[in-house]
Amino acid sequence: MDEETLLEQAKNGDTFACNQVIKNYENLIESKVKAKGYHYYSYDYQELMQAGRLACYKAIMAYNPKSAKFSTFVSHVIDNELINYLRKLNSLKSKINSDTIPINNQGELEVISYTGDTSYIPFQSEIDTPEKQIIDDETLSYAIKEVGLKLSDMEFDILKLKLQGLKQKEIADSLHIAVKSVENALARIRTKIDI
Repeated sequence: MDEETLLEQAKNGDTFACNQVIKNYENLIESKVKAKGYHYYSYDYQELMQAGRLACYKAIMAYNPKSAKFSTFVSHVIDNELINYLRKLNSLKSKINSDTIPINNQGELEVISYTGDTSYIPFQSEIDTPEKQIIDDETLSYAIKEVGLKLSDMEFDILKLKLQGLKQKEIADSLHIAVKSVENALARIRTKIDI
C-alpha cells in the first residue's frame, strides 16, 4: 500500500494505517533524537522516542497533501515537538530541583560551593507545623545554595562556623588563620550577600 493511501486511511481513523505510517518514520524519529543530541538532555530516551511518535501522529492528522511532501512536513513537526517536549521537561526539572531540600540522614544541609565542593551544615529547626517546616527548610536551603555560590571556600567555612555561634577568635583558631583574616572575610561576606 502506498503512503498516500495509508495517510488517507490513517486520517480517517484507521488505527492500523496510522500505526504503519508511524512505524515507517520510526528511523527518522530515532535519527532526529540522536542527531540533535536531544537524548543527552533527558533521562529517558524512550520518552523522547514516544514524543517523536506523538509528533508523527499529529503530523498525520494535520497533513494537507496540497502543501508539501509528507516526509518534509513530518520532519518539521517532529523537530518542533521534540523541542517543545524538552522545554517542558527542563521547566519541570527546574521546578523539582528548586523544591528539593538537600538534607542528609544526619539532619545536615548539603551545600555545594562555587568550586563544586560539598559541605554539610548541622541543621535543626523549631517549627510549629510540618508544612511550615518544609517551607522554611526549602527557603533556607535555597539561601545557603545561593550564598555558597557567591563566597570563596574560606569565606564559606568562616560563615558556617559563625552560623554555629563561634566567636571570631574561635573561628581563627579552628581554621588556623589570623583573627584579622576572619574579620576581613566577614566584611567581604556581608558585602557579597548584602547584609
